Amino acid sequence: MVRGPGEGLTVTVSLLGVYKTGDLDLPSPASGTSLKFYVPCKQMPPMKKGASYLLMGQVEENRGPILPPESFVVLYRPNQDQILSNLSKRKCPSQPRPDA
Repeated sequence: MVRGPGEGLTVTVSLLGVYKTGDLDLPSPASGTSLKFYVPCKQMPPMKKGASYLLMGQVEENRGPILPPESFVVLYRPNQDQILSNLSKRKCPSQPRPDA
């Protein structure tokens, strides 16, 4: 972790696995890849060096990966693997568009 612009941090993590990438462009396979992302608030989320986490953030066009304070961040446990694999296979149902 290094101080980023303003109040934030730039965090570099090593990916152990990826369940859904969304708009994040990662090499295949992603395991072992280093990923840098921006955390606007250095106190949130609390993360410790050497621990494994599940992260769900955003990808912004001008900044790339970003982990805002309201992001989903929890400690990773191996028994979550099957649940996460099943969730990664689900597709979002089509949203009906309101008539203009």
